[in-house]
Amino acid sequence: MRAWSLLLVALLGLALPTTALPLPVATHSESFETGWGPWAADHQVQCEDDGTCTLDWSLERFQGVARSGTWSLENHINGILDDGVVWAEAPLLATPGTPVPVSITFHVLSEVHSDVNNWGVVAYLGEEDPEREDDFTVVGQTDQGAGWRTFCHAAVVTPDADGKVWAAFGISVTWETPRTYYLDDVAVGIGEASADCAEGPLCLWVDLPVCGVGEDP
Repeated sequence: MRAWSLLLVALLGLALPTTALPLPVATHSESFETGWGPWAADHQVQCEDDGTCTLDWSLERFQGVARSGTWSLENHINGILDDGVVWAEAPLLATPGTPVPVSITFHVLSEVHSDVNNWGVVAYLGEEDPEREDDFTVVGQTDQGAGWRTFCHAAVVTPDADGKVWAAFGISVTWETPRTYYLDDVAVGIGEASADCAEGPLCLWVDLPVCGVGEDP
């Protein structure tokens, strides 16, 4: 009798559908001290797409200016075209096809305070690799104060069939001049919004939380 019971349980176990368990909350942090980690540089400008120009830009690891440690990312753009965006992007993993809250928090250094000619600080969270400026959300402005400032963005993302969630952050041109900014200490939370984004000093809720800029503590 016991053998038949064990056999019945085994057969029922084979017959029951299996449900993928969601991944636990995961935080992916990078300070660029030893390399890029999963991040890579990318850019877009409309006139390059039209074949009429080339954007003068770079996004590289830089030693000597950093929020923590000694390395950060140096983001340089010649804004003479009055257009363009340069960003770092990374594909991260979550449960395929299961909507999940995701947040990104990062830090940008503005060397001076200015009330004019501010450039956009942008971020992206989604299931596809960002390719255009229109893919990004403006989460704040540069030069709102001298020093390192915190920016964040949050969204609910449905990972693709491979479980990929794309995160990106960068700088968008709004003025016809060369500019250099430094970016550091990026963290992406998958499974819940980061505390910085959920409790930041400026949070705007438009279907999804989009948190603005606050002074670095």
